[in-house]
Amino acid sequence: LPNLTVRCQLLNELGKGLLEHHNGSALHMISKADRSADALIGILLDSFPGFRDYVDTKEWDAAATGAPSPISREWEYAKSSSSSVIHFYKRAQ
Repeated sequence: LPNLTVRCQLLNELGKGLLEHHNGSALHMISKADRSADALIGILLDSFPGFRDYVDTKEWDAAATGAPSPISREWEYAKSSSSSVIHFYKRAQ
């Protein structure tokens, strides 16, 4: 399995989050959302940091090397916002 260490960390986080926030029950967590997908996403993001997808533009720039990519204009625009963190929201596949 690729990234076995990361997968194990995320599974441990999942169990810890369920125990600490939802009495150890995924069903209890889902019922807190009261049939709202938006509420469930909020609960997931609050309970499990591993579900938060983002990039910190300052860290990205520090790690970047080589020639500018074709998306460099879009990247510069994104970095010009007041925050150095860009969040990625995606729908279920």
